[in-house]
Amino acid sequence: MKQFLKPRFKFLIVNNQGFTLVELLIVVAITGIVLAIATPDFIKATRIMQSNHQAKEMSAAIKLAQSEALRLRQPVTMCRANGNQNGCYTGTPTGDWSTGWIIFADKDFDRTLDSDELPPLAIKQPASKNYQVIANANIANAISFNAAGEGVGLINGTIDFYHKQDESIASNKISLVISSSGRLSIK
Repeated sequence: MKQFLKPRFKFLIVNNQGFTLVELLIVVAITGIVLAIATPDFIKATRIMQSNHQAKEMSAAIKLAQSEALRLRQPVTMCRANGNQNGCYTGTPTGDWSTGWIIFADKDFDRTLDSDELPPLAIKQPASKNYQVIANANIANAISFNAAGEGVGLINGTIDFYHKQDESIASNKISLVISSSGRLSIK
């Protein structure tokens, strides 16, 4: 019986005592090289995905403003929020929407949030401090829709979304384009 338990092929028995230091160093070196190559692409892809997400959020907000104008049968404005998130930004039109935005029924159609137009329909908190949301001059401070849901003053407006460190890299920028009719596209 003991003979039956003995292995027939003794060369299959390997005395495995772990990895050698050289094998371990080779694995660590290869892992380091792969990470060094993959990390910048991963960071770039993550930033582009976050910019794309913010563009989709703003696109949804613009569509909400347009649909609310139709539903309420009155003008609706989406404006850049001031620093306190309690009114529209009224300073120089720099186009920086990174402070967030407010959507409200604009009864007097003056593109500013007045006390008789409270409460707002929606408020978006500021974007992440690492991201820029910059609009061109056509829509620098506000986007408005009349009671028929048509865009007012929207002449090929563009809003760009990008990470602050990627400001000079055009390929990392996501653009939300608004046509004069209010149609949206993300590029």
